[in-house]
Amino acid sequence: MNTRRKIAVVDDDNALRDSLGVLLRFRDFDVTEFGSGEDFLGSEERSLFDCVILDLKMGGIGGLGVLEHCKTERMETPFIVVT
Repeated sequence: MNTRRKIAVVDDDNALRDSLGVLLRFRDFDVTEFGSGEDFLGSEERSLFDCVILDLKMGGIGGLGVLEHCKTERMETPFIVVT
């Protein structure tokens, strides 16, 4: 049974997303990276994460749009918003 925490990193900045992913994997988290709010919202896994690290300012659907969409779905996943 996999007991590693699943973290989503949603950021359109490739370097920042990759850096966070490497750091979190080094700390033994199971990390899935998304390059846009649309990619995250289109994922069937979005409700399975233990935490989401979300960029506030992205092209397309930004962090606030993602939060609003997740609120309407009543997602209980904690979000950490970065900018």
